[in-house]
Amino acid sequence: MKTGKALLMFEVALGVIEAVLIAYLAIHAGAAHGTTTNATVVVIGNKEYTVGVNESLLPRLVNSRYGMLVCYTDYPAGISYAGPPTTALAAYYCVLNESTGYIVLPPGAKAPQFNYTIQLNAFLSNHYWVQDVLGGQVTNGVGVLGVNVWHGSDLLLGGYGPPIGQCGWLVIAVINATAYIGYSTDGTHVSWYANYPVGNAVIVNGSYTNLVIAGGGDGAGVAFKDVLTVLALYYWNGTAWAPAPVNALTGDPGTGEFVVNAWVFTVNNTAVVTWPKPVMAGAIVPQPTFKP
Repeated sequence: MKTGKALLMFEVALGVIEAVLIAYLAIHAGAAHGTTTNATVVVIGNKEYTVGVNESLLPRLVNSRYGMLVCYTDYPAGISYAGPPTTALAAYYCVLNESTGYIVLPPGAKAPQFNYTIQLNAFLSNHYWVQDVLGGQVTNGVGVLGVNVWHGSDLLLGGYGPPIGQCGWLVIAVINATAYIGYSTDGTHVSWYANYPVGNAVIVNGSYTNLVIAGGGDGAGVAFKDVLTVLALYYWNGTAWAPAPVNALTGDPGTGEFVVNAWVFTVNNTAVVTWPKPVMAGAIVPQPTFKP
């Protein structure tokens, strides 16, 4: 497990934050609300998938007068769950801009399949660790899902799911002693692409339960030329989704992948990840309506 360091952590409490101009508005200029724009058809085997940006899932960035700004170096960039034990987490992500400079490989490692990953990682009360991962080379707005289930150093389940677009939801739920791993492309329906029996357990908080952007797999790191990604975390409170209490990620994150450098600005349950410049803005994101 890679241990990195978070530098320049400070709280932005008062003062005037300069206006943030949102360049990504060009992505959906002129698109009808709720439509899929920049759609791409991907063929895997004999099955076709249409992926792209569902316009209704795009976030809105707003000036923020408070929050936590962190510059991460050689460490996954994102947030950790700080809420109560829960049976489900839903992680919103939207990769608004990404350009990879280079990949950092551990000694003797092969180049990963992906440039970077968006990872929802959930640590269970009985020490299972579940990963729902978007593998991103988001060329033409396409990423590929992947799942890992661990117990200690033993990999119990590994595999891939379908390709999905650059904005959506990653979902992990424990139902009837089974971990379900899924995704949503519209926020109203969830599709489960993997499951594994984990026994009587719940998801617990801590640094191992997190939502991050990191390298493409197998301990790799990614150096972004520039990146703008919005992350947000929700937890199931027993009857509905609620904004998750989160912290700027510190400590052992579990995952071995990392970013060489990234700024993360955290407000409430959201994080805006950027490089090379920080963006001190909160994110307004759609709340999920599907049920786990």
